[in-house]
Amino acid sequence: MLINPTNDTFNDDEIYDVSSFLKLCQNEISNTIPSCWLQGELTNLFQAKSGHTYFSIKDETSQVKCVLFRLNQRHLKFKLENNLSYLFRAKASIYQNRGEFQLIVEQIEATGVGNLQLAFEQLKKQLNEEGLFNPEHKKNLPLFPKKIAVITSSLGAVINDICNVLKRRYPFAEVLIYDTLVQGEDAPRQITHAIKRADEQDNDVLIIARGGGSLEDLWAFNSELVVRTIFNAKTPTISAIGHQADISLSDFVADKSAGTPSISAEIVAPDKNNLLEKNKQLKQQLNKIIQKYIADKTQQLDNLEQRIKQPQQNVFKATQRLFNLNQRLKRQQFLKTSHTQLSLLTKQLNIYSPLNQCFEKQQKQQQLNEKLKYLVTKKIQDKKMKFQQKTTILETLSPLKTLSRGYSITTHNNNIITNSKQIKKGDIIISKLETGSITSKIL
Repeated sequence: MLINPTNDTFNDDEIYDVSSFLKLCQNEISNTIPSCWLQGELTNLFQAKSGHTYFSIKDETSQVKCVLFRLNQRHLKFKLENNLSYLFRAKASIYQNRGEFQLIVEQIEATGVGNLQLAFEQLKKQLNEEGLFNPEHKKNLPLFPKKIAVITSSLGAVINDICNVLKRRYPFAEVLIYDTLVQGEDAPRQITHAIKRADEQDNDVLIIARGGGSLEDLWAFNSELVVRTIFNAKTPTISAIGHQADISLSDFVADKSAGTPSISAEIVAPDKNNLLEKNKQLKQQLNKIIQKYIADKTQQLDNLEQRIKQPQQNVFKATQRLFNLNQRLKRQQFLKTSHTQLSLLTKQLNIYSPLNQCFEKQQKQQQLNEKLKYLVTKKIQDKKMKFQQKTTILETLSPLKTLSRGYSITTHNNNIITNSKQIKKGDIIISKLETGSITSKIL
């Protein structure tokens, strides 16, 4: 007789059903085996539709099945991959439906490199393969921006550094601050929202900035959501995350990367002192060009004065040249009129040309031939049709047609016999059939 257990311990005198036995085993494992850290190679990775992740961990001689429930994946910074070694904090368990021993994984840590560094490298590889870092996607920064958007925290020293540099170097631009968290779980969402707002509000360039810190402090700017938002921005972007040694994925995807927030302010716009110096140089060059132009025109004027010392002679020459040109113009007009008349005569000659008349007659003759051919053909067809009709009538009335139905024509002395009284005993008669004839004697 199978007995359900009445307590949580085994009893040698009882007989258990399978479910009860496995339940006691589960209780025993839960009470005696605490959560432990294991190191092993991950294999047979499978992501279920429920969000739970199933896999196995193994070493050189053993292997055990594991499950990582969806809720325990919230703090996992990197993607799990087969054939890599990890540290697992897990609790032993029995899956009672199949009676299988398994580990319920509560936490996973990377070995060799930190979790964040591993996640950083994995996402960097993925985005690079998608082409987000390719040079052809980089946009040029405007030379003289009028509106500069800064996406950062309004409480930090970063915004003061950027504004001070811009005020000193390029005070002509309007600086708009888009306040956002730059650290913490909600930072990626806020940064993304701020970038989208700045991108939609007709700014000339976007600066995404944050002060220095650890990899974990800067992690919001390694978020896939933030990186893709920067990539999709229509406005040119500058990434200024941390110090010179700090590298974020935002640096790779932005159109320009600055080592520090202060450097981003130097990159985004030119120095007014340099502009003033260049303006001074251009002014000097323009003065030289104007002076040279005036000198050249003065020289040309002197040359003209030399040429008009004898105005009467110049007027005579000009008058003679004008007369010659007038004569040439008259000749050209005469030639033009003659050419027009010649063209009209040529057209008239072509109209009355015997060749054209012959061609027209040939065309008319061809049309008549075609018409005659058509009428003759039609006449022949009509005659053929009438002939066939009369032939049909003749065949219908022909005696030969009657013979084909088994009748015959009997003659005596070439006279057709239609009455028996026309012949007597001893007469010779001939019966004509459809094919051949029969000669008979009257007895």
